[in-house]
Amino acid sequence: MFHLCMFGSYEGRLTVKKRVVFTAFGASELHRPTLARRLLSECARGQEAKAERRRPVVITLFGASEIKAPTLAEEFLDLREAMRSGALTHDALDRLLADLAAEDEGAVFSLTLFGTCSEAELPDENEEVDGLALQRHLGNISENEVQVLQYGVGQDDAQRRAVLRQAMAAGA
Repeated sequence: MFHLCMFGSYEGRLTVKKRVVFTAFGASELHRPTLARRLLSECARGQEAKAERRRPVVITLFGASEIKAPTLAEEFLDLREAMRSGALTHDALDRLLADLAAEDEGAVFSLTLFGTCSEAELPDENEEVDGLALQRHLGNISENEVQVLQYGVGQDDAQRRAVLRQAMAAGA
């Protein structure tokens, strides 16, 4: 699938089907899918599709493109729901997380001319804390889980994955 943004702005999710995003004289803010969505997509594609993995392409001319990571609250809730529904098991989770860590090296192909492209933007601290506080207030995340998830705020992908795994264990 192809998405075109010219002389304006676009905010949306970077999905498995959205392979090419072209931004000219504008700005695109793309939200990376959560780990659970990526893992479920990986399971659905099967082993034969692993060999033909394609990276999303982000082309930016005279503009800005930013790919943001989901908040820890979004990551945790999606992952917990996938585990509760039975779509993912703990063994499959560990195996697929290892596969994704290897795949994330060069996860996006980007071409930028006279603009900027940021691929690894983490949510800012306020956004993370607000998301955790909201989900705690709504009763979706326990206090113990929030305390564990707070260790992942501002950390890179490897630490965030470890914190998510610990929070899953704390909630069990």
